[in-house]
Amino acid sequence: MTRTTWVLVLVSALISCLPREGQGFTADERKKIVMVSTSSDFEQLLGVLVDDALQHPLTGIQVVYNLSMINAVAITLPPDQTVPAGLAYLQNLLSQIPAVVYGVYDDLPFSVLPITPALPAQVPLQETYAWGLVRIGVDVAHQQMPQWKGYGVKVAIVDTGIACAHPDLPLLLDGVNAVPGETTYCDDHGHGTHIAGIIAAQANNVGLIGAAPEASLVAVKVLDKKGQGYLSNLLFGVQWIWWYNNSNQHKIQLVNMSLGFTVASLPLQTALEKLFDDHGTLMVAAAGNSCPSPGDQDEGGGDEGEGICTTSLTTILYPAAYAEVLAVTATNAQNKITSYSLAGPAVDVTAPGGERPMQRILSTYLRGLYGFASGTSQAAAHVTGALALKLQQQPALTLGDIQLQLADTAQHLQYPKTEQGWGLIQAACLLAPTLPQCPPS
Repeated sequence: MTRTTWVLVLVSALISCLPREGQGFTADERKKIVMVSTSSDFEQLLGVLVDDALQHPLTGIQVVYNLSMINAVAITLPPDQTVPAGLAYLQNLLSQIPAVVYGVYDDLPFSVLPITPALPAQVPLQETYAWGLVRIGVDVAHQQMPQWKGYGVKVAIVDTGIACAHPDLPLLLDGVNAVPGETTYCDDHGHGTHIAGIIAAQANNVGLIGAAPEASLVAVKVLDKKGQGYLSNLLFGVQWIWWYNNSNQHKIQLVNMSLGFTVASLPLQTALEKLFDDHGTLMVAAAGNSCPSPGDQDEGGGDEGEGICTTSLTTILYPAAYAEVLAVTATNAQNKITSYSLAGPAVDVTAPGGERPMQRILSTYLRGLYGFASGTSQAAAHVTGALALKLQQQPALTLGDIQLQLADTAQHLQYPKTEQGWGLIQAACLLAPTLPQCPPS
């Protein structure tokens, strides 16, 4: 199932877009989203904008798409006017429905870094677990509790898509493409495929084994082949998951978002709250990386240079910072919090993210190959994979239940809670807290 749209979002009322920390490219200031307070206001707003487009096809506002999930509509301002003039034009239209409480918001661009292809000699000859999964006890969980491998759990990976013909990723069930001009949710960048392998690479005597090798994957493509996208893409992806769960008895239970933004967004917060409130969907997101390479920013966890980052830890990114989302920071092969991991009071848990040059995470890549990367993106994927095992064991678990169990079973690493949350996630202990190696209850 595919659907293409282009929905762009603005952050503050009726102002032109300012450069943001961490932007990899410039937003199109002509494209806006107007969000209103009620569904009846939304219908009135949509009617006014459509009528205007019909009456003024050359200078009117184009209605690109509606986000009915959050009572919002995506528009494009007239192409022959400056942004201030276009905003004034929009204000004039909105004055036709004075009862509407509305906001007009700036788009937020984001990007992820490329995956480094692995050389043939760097890929194990026999199927194995990458070191990150060993650090969190996935191998022990599979050996001692082979009945829990994620069977029946649907996991949406909101990213660059997922490779559609990788031998380690055959359980790709469905997906959507929210990138303009594209139709397939198959990955053409590599980041989403790398995340997918950590979560669910199949045990098939080839390559690697993922945390939940029997989980079913759903690809929600919100980034293009350059690893670039807009918050608008993410909003449509979240709405698609919401639609999917409205119409399917077997719902998407778990969402991985290895991406983020340096500023909050009311449309995004509203969409995630609705997905959570309506369906109880568990969401995991990367806390974010500081000190990306100049000119090639990664807002959710691509490669981060070991020993390069000197920026003080600051607050974590959105959506990880929202209460409905589990925020994940990264550790290295020595179980140390990495220098690039952002920190803050909303951090929930930490997991392996790796470091350059020798301790990166090996996972699936394009064209049936494998690749290396490091960052909080990869850390988030480890947590999502572990939670897929737990959801097979206890399908009715809520976010509150998960948080309590993480608090009881994670390995404390002697860091402040703002950096590690409850500690390093332990998959085997999450499934069986009484194992000898697990923290005492």
